[in-house]
Amino acid sequence: MSTDKEVFVYRINSRDEIYYTSGNWDTFALENGGLKCQSEYILGRKIWEYIDSVEIRQLYHDIAARVLQTGKSATIPINCDSPALRREMLLTVVRLPGNEIEYRSQLIRTIPREPIDLLQGGRTHDGTLLQMCCYCKSIAVSAELWLPTELAIVELDLFHRESLPGISHGVCPACYEIIMNEPE
Repeated sequence: MSTDKEVFVYRINSRDEIYYTSGNWDTFALENGGLKCQSEYILGRKIWEYIDSVEIRQLYHDIAARVLQTGKSATIPINCDSPALRREMLLTVVRLPGNEIEYRSQLIRTIPREPIDLLQGGRTHDGTLLQMCCYCKSIAVSAELWLPTELAIVELDLFHRESLPGISHGVCPACYEIIMNEPE
């Protein structure tokens, strides 16, 4: 386990286009298997192209709107996991001049783990989808129960299947409450 205070930054303009990434952005993108998330691919593109889930897109939109309206930044705990690392981060959304927004993801802690096939890019999937919380990375194992990735894999017996499901992102009830109850 390591403690690391590295910060990864990207900025969007008033048209929701990404126009800036910090110098360490490309390395972070590659470590996550995100070749197409490097600066050369994302600069000039709308942030919404990189958020698949309608729910997550709406949350990001609502948070940005609140930050723009109040001028007060918002900080949200998130996880940004890769197949072999759990990453605890704080995402801070800040208003910049000209109705621009800065997203700062501060790495709080990384925890190595055995690589998880479910999270590997480029795998073929069986056509079914698991819903994963985009903030804490827990997985819905039923309508009422969300578990951390490692526990959900065991609960759903995923490694005994011939092929793995795909992942759809959403927000678990616990993270939704945290986000909606954040003081303005």
